[in-house]
Amino acid sequence: MSEKVGEMQRRFLDIIRTSQVGGDRVRAPFVHCASHNLNLVINDAAEATIDGVTFFGIIAEIFNFFGHSLNRRAELALTEDGMKKLKLKKLCTTRWSSRIDADRALKNRYADILKVLMRIILTSKHSKERTDASALKKNMDNFNFVMCIIIWERILTSLHRVSQQLQTTNTDLSASVRLLSAAYGELQYMRDSWDSVLMSANAMSLSWELNQNSQVNASGA
Repeated sequence: MSEKVGEMQRRFLDIIRTSQVGGDRVRAPFVHCASHNLNLVINDAAEATIDGVTFFGIIAEIFNFFGHSLNRRAELALTEDGMKKLKLKKLCTTRWSSRIDADRALKNRYADILKVLMRIILTSKHSKERTDASALKKNMDNFNFVMCIIIWERILTSLHRVSQQLQTTNTDLSASVRLLSAAYGELQYMRDSWDSVLMSANAMSLSWELNQNSQVNASGA
């Protein structure tokens, strides 16, 4: 770790502060922790496919659309109906955990977002606002987008647990290996259980009253 105050580099320095090699004082090397390496892998995975880049790009556009307007944000808040719902989260490319926060918030507010977008499309007096709302609704109101919500939530949830544990002060290399192996096993299981992912996406589509024609029959996929 590059952190000099409370993390790995400080610990190295405490141990080898008086050590010397060939008359030169030994310096603590810069090393990535396992959690940071996992962060880099997840970010690369999210940007490795067109679907991943498009999905998270749409999430960012949704946040910007509502976040940059007090009126739109207030209108979305009105859909809570007194219920405790998640707030839309901003994506941060340097903090991978923002991806799972943004994905969970989108899943929680999916139906509300579509309702507000439709209301804006029908009632807004500003052509640009109507156009932007229509484009976002078109991107959201399809089965592939719902599939991405489900898939990324499962992937990121599995890895988020591991990331949190890797950041604890009592985790060693052997524990890191076990945690990463367990995460790999969970991802492999999800890959081998594709029908269950499709069924979950179909169920979500029905609950959100998504266009019936865009759904996929899991048994025939």
